[in-house]
Amino acid sequence: MALSEELEEYLATSVSPKARGLLRKAALKMPEDRRAGFLASLQHSDFEFQVPIQDRMPEGAENIDPGRFRYHDVPDRQIRLALSGQYIPPGWGEVPEGASQEDREYIKKYNPPTQSSQDPALRFPIEPDTVNTFGQGNNPLTTAHEYRHRQGIEGLPGSGDSSEYLNKVQDLLGATNENELREGLRKIAYTFEELVQGEEDRERSLNIDNSARNPDTPLEELAAGARFFLNHPTAKNLMHRSTMRSDSNRRKAEEAGEEPAFKDIMSPDNFRTSRFYNKNIKEKSFLDKLRQAIKD
Repeated sequence: MALSEELEEYLATSVSPKARGLLRKAALKMPEDRRAGFLASLQHSDFEFQVPIQDRMPEGAENIDPGRFRYHDVPDRQIRLALSGQYIPPGWGEVPEGASQEDREYIKKYNPPTQSSQDPALRFPIEPDTVNTFGQGNNPLTTAHEYRHRQGIEGLPGSGDSSEYLNKVQDLLGATNENELREGLRKIAYTFEELVQGEEDRERSLNIDNSARNPDTPLEELAAGARFFLNHPTAKNLMHRSTMRSDSNRRKAEEAGEEPAFKDIMSPDNFRTSRFYNKNIKEKSFLDKLRQAIKD
């Protein structure tokens, strides 16, 4: 007997091709009166997956699509932190018409149509427009980071390391516990060292990275490291560029009488902050410090 239209649509749009076949077989084997409950349980699992990820997306972002997520089981000893997750955009591996030989070679090497070649440990089936995580990278921090890439809401989409840096700024702002803060510090340190030239700044970044790896580093020191990155001119300059881009796109849309897409007008004002960030990392105002002094 055929499956219901609603269940067929869910299987077609919300799960990976591999899972689709397994779920279809399971649904066909069960009595028809149990299939509605089966669909409801699948949708509930999607909701449970979605909530902690959505909590790390910018204010105003569209809901994430759980059906675009793919997890790959990778031995932890093989994984590098910089590649704990990856968004595969539409058109991955396709060679544009008229591409030069140099561009063709680059696509063949770095954007293969069948598997990722960026790291031998992370070879996996390529599915365009999917969010992928690997091993211990399967956590809300990494998953939200890659979904922001998918929605083009990093802060400065399409601008290489600058885009990646602002996305990692969002990782720090959205950290919900000390472990996430440690992971966020290590990730932003990696990109920071690609952006800055000053030896003093690079040394400070390396020290923060090492502190984040050390389980004995106190929270206060980790928070100071986060404030270093967030208050550094690199972050402030990129946030300014993001705000200018947002304002410019908003004006253009208004002049054209159009409703701008969120990804075009998002700015650091939309970055989501967690309770953990507000309590442990955020710079306290004078009044906050005064209240704390009176309380103490």
